[in-house]
Amino acid sequence: MKQQQQGSPSIVVEFADGQTFKLTVWSATGEPDVCRGLALAGHAYRSRMGHSPEVEFRFHFERNGELLELSAADMAKAKEYGLRPISQH
Repeated sequence: MKQQQQGSPSIVVEFADGQTFKLTVWSATGEPDVCRGLALAGHAYRSRMGHSPEVEFRFHFERNGELLELSAADMAKAKEYGLRPISQH
């Protein structure tokens, strides 16, 4: 199964206070799921810190240590959350 060979994508979110979270985000297609990843990161932050984050300001997806490109639709979803992806050069 191709998805298992590649591994699930992970989201890395850096919050305004410097806290960084890296979470594996399962999706049926094996592709990055921005909404699910950001929701999971917000829950993880609240669980660890005891309060909601002020601002989530940087994030990216990776698989096996390599950055994954985000689609235009994913970028639009991120903007709805007030986030900007880390630039992917």
